[in-house]
Amino acid sequence: MRSGRFLLAGFGASAALLLAGCGNSEITVTSSQGGITVSIVVQSDSTGIGLVRQEAATKSNGGNAKVTDGSHPVGPHICGFTASKGGHTYQFDFYGKNLPSGVTTSAVESEFCGAEQTSLMSGLPSS
Repeated sequence: MRSGRFLLAGFGASAALLLAGCGNSEITVTSSQGGITVSIVVQSDSTGIGLVRQEAATKSNGGNAKVTDGSHPVGPHICGFTASKGGHTYQFDFYGKNLPSGVTTSAVESEFCGAEQTSLMSGLPSS
């Protein structure tokens, strides 16, 4: 279970830095590795989503991440959070498919989402 958490956290940080965005626009970043697929749906205003797209161009989990317009989650919902930076509000929702056993327990969800919020917000451009 512990290695599954670290693998999932690594996936989330890499894929999540590719997105951003709570309101008018929505994008999905999906990444797969070793049979595990993680997608992050991000909502924000159009400028916030543009900032996320810009960041996604430089960080793509080794070129393995795919960014698509709209909400296209893969697998069940793991966790989500809302955060603000640089005058933009972002809603991040994480989904996963073929996750290691135990990853969907509430303790892991809480730990994963807390770590992802810190990682995402520090890597997100201010404006």
